[in-house]
Amino acid sequence: MAVTITTTPPQPTPVILGTDGTPMQRVSMTAQDSAYRAASREHVSVRNFMPPRGSADSDLIAGGDKDIIDARSRDMVRNEPIARSGVGIWLDMAIGTGVTLQPMPDHRALGITKEQADEWSSVVKNLVHEHLDSRFIDASGHGNLMDLLRLLFRTRLIQGELAILPHYLPDRPGATFGTAFQAVDPDRISNDMDMPDTYDLRSGVRIDEFGGAVSYQVRKAHEADAVFGFSPDQYQWEEIPAYDETGRPRFILAFERERADQHRGVSLLAAAMPEFKVASDYKAAELQAALANAMVAAFTESSMDMGTLMEMFGNDAGALLKERGEYRAPLQGGAVIPLFPGDKFSSHNPARPNTAFPAFMDSVTRHIAAGGFELPKNFVLRDFDGGSYVSLKLAFNTAWRTVATARQWLKSHVLDVFYEMILEEAVGRGFIEAPNFYQFRRAWSRCNWIYDGAGWLDPVREAQAAQLRMAIGISTLQDECGEQGRDWEEVLEQRAAEQARMRVLGLDMATLQTSVSIAPQAPDNEDRR
Repeated sequence: MAVTITTTPPQPTPVILGTDGTPMQRVSMTAQDSAYRAASREHVSVRNFMPPRGSADSDLIAGGDKDIIDARSRDMVRNEPIARSGVGIWLDMAIGTGVTLQPMPDHRALGITKEQADEWSSVVKNLVHEHLDSRFIDASGHGNLMDLLRLLFRTRLIQGELAILPHYLPDRPGATFGTAFQAVDPDRISNDMDMPDTYDLRSGVRIDEFGGAVSYQVRKAHEADAVFGFSPDQYQWEEIPAYDETGRPRFILAFERERADQHRGVSLLAAAMPEFKVASDYKAAELQAALANAMVAAFTESSMDMGTLMEMFGNDAGALLKERGEYRAPLQGGAVIPLFPGDKFSSHNPARPNTAFPAFMDSVTRHIAAGGFELPKNFVLRDFDGGSYVSLKLAFNTAWRTVATARQWLKSHVLDVFYEMILEEAVGRGFIEAPNFYQFRRAWSRCNWIYDGAGWLDPVREAQAAQLRMAIGISTLQDECGEQGRDWEEVLEQRAAEQARMRVLGLDMATLQTSVSIAPQAPDNEDRR
């Protein structure tokens, strides 16, 4: 017996459309609309807070946002004392008076002894520094390595990125090396003929399938230079590969990535820009109001009635209004200001100086220092009055941790690249010997860079701490000298020379050391100012 089974086709699930024609979202029936208050669409504090969900490049590059941020950042540093001071303190702490190369080849990987490596390092250090300390390191010839680093790092702070074009210029009179580096304004990195961005071309950066930079499109001259006259370079671009076939950098665009798939840098001042502008406008208004109140002593009033005044202008109301609009009261210190005929002065007490002004500016400056410069306020303002030793030490340590990170970034992205390229030229031209250099490039090129020292808040106490660290084996003379911006080998060589001279003069080093009295230290819990 056959059994017939009939099936009913499934009915489509009804879809409720919203007013805009799209399907309405499922509504949660829980006590709140989201398990996370940060995702709430109803909570009063965040229901209107709906920023767009963009990629790293679409948030920064699309719509020309980066160009606007860069222009505003440069204007802030030009015209705002706090911004200029913040950038200046960063440069003084991160770059200071320059850096000293300390070659540290990996003697184990190279199969040589430590003594051989040290001897090689001494020769290379003197040879390379001859170039680094000359103006020939800069392709433009404007200064030595310190000057070039300060320019590059200033650009990195203000525009969030730095750009370098390596050159080989062997025919310069007086130059030992041909390797030189040109600082490039990041504004010049843009799409050829200012064409729109594409999937593989983002604001002048051509990328591969992994998001890595393949080449850079660089305008030959800044577009704003048109004010000096026409040049074809303003409308011509050159596409420069990121690396050559040997892996040697051809163009360097360095920035700190905040997100994956980010291909341009963002200014350090971007987050604090609104606070900068509010503080600037408020300060200017307070200064102008205080100045006006300080200058005016009194006003004179005219008793002339409107009828008489109109007769003076031939009953021409237009002429009267025109003259009234063009009248400017002369302001000067202690002046008695005559008013326009027919005007009367209404007293106004603006209560200047504003008693809330210092507290307001202090609060805003704290936000600018932390969110804009990532430094304690004391450093941005260069004001350390009124702080205890403990609070200053905490601020000091916090600032130097931030600076140490920036220094390491600069070492990895700029200094090590410079050294490796100069070392490559030295080997290629026979200035030094480095067997199998290209096979062991990293081992030969390993190095350290000594920056200016952090200095001391309490020299005696901190020197004793350094001595204790070395005594228990958690630090070395190289570490301690490096923190003070000194090369430990040079320190030892100088001490040896001094001791030899003392022996010639019949002086006893031990007697001199024991004759130095050390002041008693205050207890650790004492709040010293």
